[in-house]
Amino acid sequence: MGKKFSNMEETWSWKDVCWIAEHYKPVISSLLVNWNKPLANNWKLNTDRSFRPLINKTGAGGIVRNKNGDMLMAFAYNTQFCTNNFSEAQAVLIGHIQVSWKLTKIIEIIKKKMHQRNITITHCYRESNEVVDALAKYATTLQEQKIFLNQNDLPLEARGPLRMNKLQLANFRRKLKKHSCWTFDPS
Repeated sequence: MGKKFSNMEETWSWKDVCWIAEHYKPVISSLLVNWNKPLANNWKLNTDRSFRPLINKTGAGGIVRNKNGDMLMAFAYNTQFCTNNFSEAQAVLIGHIQVSWKLTKIIEIIKKKMHQRNITITHCYRESNEVVDALAKYATTLQEQKIFLNQNDLPLEARGPLRMNKLQLANFRRKLKKHSCWTFDPS
């Protein structure tokens, strides 16, 4: 069977394989996550990108919010897809309203702007970043870039998560724990 199914024996009968499939119990872990407001006198820029392979479209979305969680501005840009890392870096850079086409150049510009403005970058789960996830998906449908200055102009899919974030309502991150191999114990 090879390494992928190293514990699965070649002598197993079809009945044994069916028994395993019928009695398989997936393990799902849950984690409570929420969007965190920026500290006083700071703004927070959240960004994300989306790639839709069926239509071969890529988009970037972002939102800037103040210490109360109020939207100051948001954007949705259709972008050029190169790699996942390139697209994520490009989404951050668009947040500073500049575009560059080489990943190393983008990273250097981001580092410089971060240093000049005392900015830190942290990762957050998609479930606490749903506003920009929705904006990035929306961007894949656009022919031109959009900037939003009023939350009522946001796509409907982004408004609900924005309200949830402002109220500091948590969300659940659910993840299926993957098994490294099959095991068989019919007892």
